Amino acid sequence: MIDRFKKLLFEPVSSASLGLFRIALGILICWQFYRVEPYITQILAKQKFFLTYDFFHWVKIGSPEQLKILFKISYIFCLMLAVGVLTRISALFLFFSWTYIFLIDAGHYNNHYYLYSLILFLMIFVKSDTSFSLKNLSKPHEKRAHRIPYWQLFIFKAQMVIVYFWGGVAKLDYDWLRGYPMHYWLKGQTSIAWLNELLSTHEAALFFSYTGLFFDLSIGFLLWFKKTQRWALIPLATFHVSNHFLFSIGTFPWFSLASTILFFDFSFLHKKIKQEVIKTSYPFKKVTFILLSTYLIIQLLMPVRQYISKGEPSWHGVGHKFSWRMMLADKIGKLKVKVKFPNDPIEHGIKLEEYICARQFRKITRSSKYLWKFAYFLEESAKSNGAPDLEVYVSAYKSFNGRVFQEFIDSTVDLTALKYQQIGMPSYVKQVDKSKPYKQNNMEVSIGELN
Repeated sequence: MIDRFKKLLFEPVSSASLGLFRIALGILICWQFYRVEPYITQILAKQKFFLTYDFFHWVKIGSPEQLKILFKISYIFCLMLAVGVLTRISALFLFFSWTYIFLIDAGHYNNHYYLYSLILFLMIFVKSDTSFSLKNLSKPHEKRAHRIPYWQLFIFKAQMVIVYFWGGVAKLDYDWLRGYPMHYWLKGQTSIAWLNELLSTHEAALFFSYTGLFFDLSIGFLLWFKKTQRWALIPLATFHVSNHFLFSIGTFPWFSLASTILFFDFSFLHKKIKQEVIKTSYPFKKVTFILLSTYLIIQLLMPVRQYISKGEPSWHGVGHKFSWRMMLADKIGKLKVKVKFPNDPIEHGIKLEEYICARQFRKITRSSKYLWKFAYFLEESAKSNGAPDLEVYVSAYKSFNGRVFQEFIDSTVDLTALKYQQIGMPSYVKQVDKSKPYKQNNMEVSIGELN
């Protein structure tokens, strides 16, 4: 079985799908750089505190001038990737530049931002310029190659199936199966009176919730097999286009539609496909198989983290990231941070707007560990200014999927007195009580960064 799979991975296939996907990827990544540039260069670069990722605290933000240069160079490499010039070098630069922007701060984390880093990483190792590229067009017709080993398509297809499938598994959730938070998200999404009235019903919320669940669990497998992939096109286009117009989720719907290209055979676009031979004595065959397997195993297991910690990942934030938990919960946070000096009975309030911006605030109220890091930051800032050790207390409340506000953090705990732990859930986090009733009245819900 394994030997047959290995043989399949190195069978020659048409490179047309990968070539078309490369063009779409270059355009979409350029669009994504353009969308995020003002926030990074004009807002984030001015902040004092950054929501760093574990193991990547060393990634520091550059000056606005340096960042603007990085973006300009990235636009050039996006164009080079799209037209098929120095594609591997372009993918390498874009991987590092986009991943750098991604890792600067978790305030702008989105699942598709993470996905773009993975896709650009994979593009470094494949021959994406074999079709529809300036490099290939510059060769005489009889010398143009149009075939690649199947693994170069397989890895992208497998990645997208993993994204869809784990996104569906995450929707097997108590609230989601009852139509929440979709019940709130659909309200007021259109100015058309009759359509808005229809979308405001709980029946519509249940329909969208279960449609999203079944779509995510099945679409990857439907696309994979030739007998069913054509039938998947209509629901796939309907799903992603409706998501674009109903919710603010950026370039992700269009990227998802573009990735569908990878599942179809576009070899008919070549007038003549030469029967190139990919050597069976490929020197890196065994190494390639090991690396492919390792990558896929990591991608399959990363989402398991969400089920290791006790409680609801969408509530406490542990295991939520890198697990394809997309559009699952609506959370509105309230937060107050107070500091206290030793031998001083008075608590002093912290003006959060002096340290973080709106996007950072949304994320810091959703993930318990960022509050921990913020407490350490305040303590270190005080020490650098010659002040004694601080005690930092956080009063945080959240409304989870429209429920009444519940206490998120134990406000009696000095966060600086606890040793930071990278794995597991902090002891000071209080669990959400899902037995609390949903609010049935029209409440103002800001969807914001859904992912």
